[in-house]
Formats: sequence, C-alpha cells, structure tokens
Amino acid sequence: MDPKSPEAMLQMLRRGQTASADYWRRLVPGCTITDNPFAVAAVPYAVAEALAARHLACLRKEGYFVTPPLLEPAEIETLRACVQTVTAAGHPARYALLFDQFYRVLSRLGGLLGPVLGAQFQMVPDEPDAYDVAAADDAAGTSPHRDSLRTKTSVDLDGTPTLVNVWIPLTDVTPPGSCMYVLPAHADPAYPRALAAPQVDDEDIALRGAELQSVRAVPAPAGSVMCWSTHLIHWGARSSELAPGPRVSFAMYFQSRRAPPYHAFTMDLGTPLPFDYRLYLVEKVVRDPRATSTAWRHLQKYVPPR
Repeated sequence: MDPKSPEAMLQMLRRGQTASADYWRRLVPGCTITDNPFAVAAVPYAVAEALAARHLACLRKEGYFVTPPLLEPAEIETLRACVQTVTAAGHPARYALLFDQFYRVLSRLGGLLGPVLGAQFQMVPDEPDAYDVAAADDAAGTSPHRDSLRTKTSVDLDGTPTLVNVWIPLTDVTPPGSCMYVLPAHADPAYPRALAAPQVDDEDIALRGAELQSVRAVPAPAGSVMCWSTHLIHWGARSSELAPGPRVSFAMYFQSRRAPPYHAFTMDLGTPLPFDYRLYLVEKVVRDPRATSTAWRHLQKYVPPR
C-alpha cells in the first residue's frame, strides 16, 4: 500500500481504534492476543521423510514447493474466518496477523522447514501479510516480482535457499481464481546459480518468449503450505467472477542459521511477541516503510523482556 494513499491515511486516522488490543479481541472473539503466541506447546505437522526429500529437491531445482494439506480443518476455518472478519470491518487483511492463532500454526512447521533451513531456524516477521482476494474480475493478488528481502547469499551453492517465504492458503486456490503463478528457477536466467548470484533490480518484470512459455500455475488446496526462495519470480493472478470463492491466505519469511540475520526483525520461534510490537510489524509498510521513524525506534528491533 502506498503510504500516501487515501487508504493509508484512513488507517492512520483509525489509529486510536486499531492500537487497542481490546478492539481486536472484541472484533474476533474466537481468537486471542497475548504477549507470547508461542506459549502454547505446538506439535509439528507430520511430514514423511520421503516427502521432505522431494520438497527439498523441488526447491533446489524449481525454487519452490507446495505440500498436500497440513493444517487441521479447525485451524483452517479459524484463520479464514479471522481474516474475513478483519476485512469485512474495513481493515487490510494483514491485521489478522495480530492474533495468536496464526503464529501457533507457523510454530508447527518444523518438520517441513527443518530439512530446508536446518534446526532452530528463525522467523523474519518483516512485512508479514495476509490476503483476501475477492472472486471478481477487478480483484488481483500481486504483480510478477521477486521478494525484496534477498541478497547474493540467500541461496546456497547447491541451490538450497537460506531464506524462504512461506505462504499458506486458507481456501482452495485454483484458476480462474487468484492462483499463484511462478517462473521456475531453472527457467529463469537471472535466478542465482552455483557460481553466480546476480542481484537484479526488476521491480517491473516483463516475461516473454521461452520464459513466458515456462510460466507455471500452482494450484494449492486449503491448508497446504507453499514455500519459495525469495529470488523466485512469482505472483497472484487476477481473479474472476467465475472463481468459486475468494482467495484467503497469509505469509511469513523464515531463515536458516547458516546465514547471518537478513533483517533486524529476525527472531527465534518462541520469542515473546507482544501486541504493540506485532502492531508495528503489521503497520510498518504504511507507517514506517523504511524503518526510520524516531517515534517507532523503540519497536524497530524487539528486545525480549528479562
């Protein structure tokens, strides 16, 4: 969202309301907001060793993978209803990430992300986001892009990323809805290779010729997990009135300890995440996109209480 847009200004005018944890608790009484969303012990989702190996091989070659459904039906319904309640009240979908239940789901991804990132991987809650893309001709996800959080060292020499984006659909996602599309890494000449990792400046990506023919739709059932390298060209397509329903989803970055922290916000899973810090992370894209505001300096790097 453009920080100078009318929508951003409206959000700033609503600050007195959105800054209250009690407001959000009243809005979504089925979800909770506590100082530590990770306090509840979470059992990792079961991922068979053979499936984890296939995911890793796909990630190294293609730059992404998508799993079968992992989330439990009750989790999917709780998170989907939360996002849609937030958007129905006139707020951007990302405000749903104020609630504990999203982080509890993320804390169960150890069996999935461990084989890629290694033990004790970290969460990078920079610009966490959620989406509620309507089933309408004028509704769309994001345009083709690489994630901005990437460096020349965010892919190992064997093709394994040390930094990934994790995207979780809460509704079935297929064409003609706002399906995810990718240019597979092996078909992208600018994707980092074993001996060269170009840092390309490609905010406006124009695909043509062989690249366009290589584009792949990635349907994903509700409760599955899609994981991709931040160098991967990807986007959420325009939806359609022919789509069976909206596309509801959320996303978060994770990184390996094999690499130094990619962002000041990098933190261990299990670290307390109080409401005011969560609110800053959710609103940063509007209120402090370059993390330079002195008014928010105390929140720009969270220090756990002693």
